[in-house]
Amino acid sequence: MSEEESGSGFFEGVEHLAEGALDYGAKAMEVGNKAFESAAEAAVGAGESAKGLLSGEARAIPLVGEAVAAAGIVFHGGSAAYDIATGDYPAASNDLVLTAESTASAATGGLTGMIEGGVDLLNAGLGGTEDTSAHGLIMHSVDAMGEGVANLAYQYEYGEEPPPAE
Repeated sequence: MSEEESGSGFFEGVEHLAEGALDYGAKAMEVGNKAFESAAEAAVGAGESAKGLLSGEARAIPLVGEAVAAAGIVFHGGSAAYDIATGDYPAASNDLVLTAESTASAATGGLTGMIEGGVDLLNAGLGGTEDTSAHGLIMHSVDAMGEGVANLAYQYEYGEEPPPAE
């Protein structure tokens, strides 16, 4: 394995870990902000006054994680659409899996992104390649499922096993 492959796996792991941690931290800040808002409302006794105190910068901070997640989803989804339009189906498949990874990370508050980052860091530390990274393993799973579905469709249509792939 070249230094370049090992380095990209390490940096990919750090990137996923950072994205997941940012989203997870943003969710934690949001929960803390809501708890503070409830406590402030109870202490002040006037719900609208407490909400007014928190309507500035403190309420905007939790949106950072959501913005990062949305940007990843939009970017990879747009890349997939472009790849499909230009006939680059392997790249489109890759971008669609990246879109799903970003969506899963956003839906779990960054948890799956941090797990993916941990797998990538472990992979890089063990001298793994792009194929054994978290994304590579997910892509292999998606490819296997796609091949299985294609084989079933062929069997349904023609009543026999498909010919071996070339």
